[in-house]
Amino acid sequence: MVLFVNGLPLAIVELKNPADEEATVSTAFRQLQSYKAELPTLFAFNELPITAPRVFWPGGRQEPCPSGRARPGNWKGWLGFFLRGVAEVAAQAAQTAAAILRMRGEYRDRITERLGRAAANGHRILEKLFDHPIVTVATVREWLDVTPAGANNLVNRLVEVGVLGEITGYARNRRFRFDPYLRVFEEPEEERA
Repeated sequence: MVLFVNGLPLAIVELKNPADEEATVSTAFRQLQSYKAELPTLFAFNELPITAPRVFWPGGRQEPCPSGRARPGNWKGWLGFFLRGVAEVAAQAAQTAAAILRMRGEYRDRITERLGRAAANGHRILEKLFDHPIVTVATVREWLDVTPAGANNLVNRLVEVGVLGEITGYARNRRFRFDPYLRVFEEPEEERA
């Protein structure tokens, strides 16, 4: 079953017959994974994978579906169940968006205060990092059309400011990660505050 909201497939449910002893959460989950492999575009906007009799909520929390909700023809029960999930995902998305906007402002201020004349290029890199949070000096050079030394200097300054962190441990061909941004997606809101 697929729940469409404004034409987007927001929730996909794999229902199994509760009377079938071979119909388990594992088989339902595997079925969803095969759908995902065969129809990846169907899952582009999916935020709530559900396998009756269990829901996998954001953050990894699992919740059983009461058996009454798994009955054939109980569409009102399922709709209420979906809507609760949609509301939870929407609230979590709003919290994440607010955290990202706060972070963007904080790092813009930090770059302005600490990078001096290089602040304009620092801001340009910061904006790109929200789409490409892992970069190399060559990537920064391309984005800004500057010399390799200029790109390297700016990356080093962004490391000093705490925007980027080096992740390879190499002296050459280093990669840098916008850790504060990526952590927003890894931690619950309470831990970010």
